Amino acid sequence: MIDYLTPQQANFLIALSKFKYMSRSHFVAYEVAKKNPSLQNNLTILREKKLINRYSFATVPTKGRMEDLYFLTEKGAKIVAENLDIPLDSIRYPNRSTTEFKNDYNHRVATVSTMISFVLWAENQGYEIDFFDTYYDKVGSQRKSETGVQSKTRLDLPNQTNISPDAIIKYDGNDKSYLFCIEVYNGKDTKRVIEQLRKLSYATFEGIPSKKYDHPKGNRNLILFEHESYIQATIDRIKQDPYLSQFEGLERFFYFKSIEAVKNDFGRSWRDLEGKNRDLMEL
Repeated sequence: MIDYLTPQQANFLIALSKFKYMSRSHFVAYEVAKKNPSLQNNLTILREKKLINRYSFATVPTKGRMEDLYFLTEKGAKIVAENLDIPLDSIRYPNRSTTEFKNDYNHRVATVSTMISFVLWAENQGYEIDFFDTYYDKVGSQRKSETGVQSKTRLDLPNQTNISPDAIIKYDGNDKSYLFCIEVYNGKDTKRVIEQLRKLSYATFEGIPSKKYDHPKGNRNLILFEHESYIQATIDRIKQDPYLSQFEGLERFFYFKSIEAVKNDFGRSWRDLEGKNRDLMEL
């Protein structure tokens, strides 16, 4: 495809154009590389050609060195756009004003992993992916204005409030169209989770995501946690929450799973509010 790159190197660029940020583990998960010396060699070559760059992060005492995150340069993005004959603005790559995100590292890595798992699952099922947006995809002008830069997933709520789900996905399969908002939670702050789920519940029952994305039916919500034990704790708090309890049929719109379990299987065994495991293909 790109005459001075190997097919595998070209696939690295295409993968980055889809997911924006990827670690070496992400490339392996997306099946464009195996975990061997050639993986790093190819990344080094692409960096030398100034087609990709990377963010490097400090060593964490309890976890060791965090993996570098790679991304397309403007040069790399233009090459992908030209060779795939698609608009440059459809390519995911950081613009010059993007700042580093060391405080968001684990969350962003988990969100990318979730999107990779979703794409692989949908492709394996033969589903057509309409799109997936993430909170780190931005829209708006970099210049000072009334709105400025906003997350592409932003949902506007009453009283000048809003919520930006970590991802919003839309796909077609089994003669149906599906729209899901996704939240990915690291850590133990269930109070913050409940506060966000209140906003997401309101948005769902008012049809705000469906209106934004011109979806004929209501959206559903997939909620991911770093640890399996936080799922039941959150479900218990939802059932006890006076605000959330007023939404009749809430159990049809929220499904829960751990981040690690989603890596292995995106589509199956999502826990609903009644404790039952549901497959996305059944919804």
